[in-house]
Amino acid sequence: FPVTIGVFVVEGEESRTWTSVVTVYAKIEAVSAREYFESKILGSQISHRVTIRHLDVVEPNKWRILWGNRVLEIEGVMDPDGKNQWLEMMCVEKR
Repeated sequence: FPVTIGVFVVEGEESRTWTSVVTVYAKIEAVSAREYFESKILGSQISHRVTIRHLDVVEPNKWRILWGNRVLEIEGVMDPDGKNQWLEMMCVEKR
């Protein structure tokens, strides 16, 4: 699926604006029940795993993904095979 990845730009104490950075194809999966409950224990509520080709610029807690009309906030980022080929992002869907 094509998704848009972008960053929130802080403008003062209360104001944040969304800036689109790149549109890429992504594999989007709902996490398993086990992963969901494990993340909840750690204080998060991970709902989706998004995999894209590696990008160096993505940072958790500052970036989000637009997937159609859905918004996924990036909570964690990892390089699953350590080869800088893929980027796996653990996300929380905002409703």
